[in-house]
Amino acid sequence: ISAMGQDPDGNGWRIGLAETSDQSPDEFVVLSDNSIATSAPLGSTFDGKTSHIIDPLSGQPVQSHWQRVSVIHKSAAYADGLSTGMVMMNHASVAAIELSEHTQIIVRAQDGRTTRMGL
Repeated sequence: ISAMGQDPDGNGWRIGLAETSDQSPDEFVVLSDNSIATSAPLGSTFDGKTSHIIDPLSGQPVQSHWQRVSVIHKSAAYADGLSTGMVMMNHASVAAIELSEHTQIIVRAQDGRTTRMGL
């Protein structure tokens, strides 16, 4: 999602985050002149339980530490690539990421805990 400018009231655009598109958002972010991409291993599935995201090393559906990974950046393509790649990373690897300027990350672990970086 790319949010251009402000809403008609002059505020940033309110974007809801959820694991799947048929769920109600459980978290919101406000964006203005920024993009957000969210990758969720079970956001789309092959059979209701197998992730649509394929691990390039094994060729198998990813077994992720995350319910979802959201990345905020000026570039929607950058946010999309980083969010998908991060789904395959473990907690230590995500914590070690050196974020480029203007990049924000929101990760929700399988246990429901949310971590925000760069905010």
